[in-house]
Amino acid sequence: MRLNKQGYMLVEIVLASVLAMSIAYYLLNLTYKFKNTDQDIYQSIFSISDRNIITKNIMNDMEEGTISNINYTPVDTTSIQFNITKNITNTDTTETTTITEPRRLSIDKSNGTILKYGKYTSGVYDTKDVSYYEKKISNSMIVDKMNIVVDNENKILTILIPITSIYGDEKYDIKLFISNLR
Repeated sequence: MRLNKQGYMLVEIVLASVLAMSIAYYLLNLTYKFKNTDQDIYQSIFSISDRNIITKNIMNDMEEGTISNINYTPVDTTSIQFNITKNITNTDTTETTTITEPRRLSIDKSNGTILKYGKYTSGVYDTKDVSYYEKKISNSMIVDKMNIVVDNENKILTILIPITSIYGDEKYDIKLFISNLR
């Protein structure tokens, strides 16, 4: 019996083509999955970094003094205003002076979501002051109203700014615990 070698070659070519196409499809699909995962991880790291930088900048200023005279509207907590009393020692004369400065933490959603913190006098932020900080929150984040709790008994001020991603269930809340309340 004689075998038709050209028929076997045709079958081998068809099988090799199908196998090559399925491997190519698998590799392309795997590449897209890695790309999507990489973008999710990048977005998560970027958001966590933003949260940590915002918390650090605000807490550094708040820890330098004693907080008093807290003003906010419980219904619309897009801003909180308070005074910080700082004792500053002059190194030349070793005299200590007490300075009380107004501070404000606000969330402005009129032109994107912008979080602002700093010295607040005459209805405007003092942008030249060291305490001034402004951060534009990414459009992929949803920022809700602040939750503010003042515990006069334990002298603690708690500010929670809920932030969630529109792409997932991750929470990137900014939590500020201030224990130097007067």
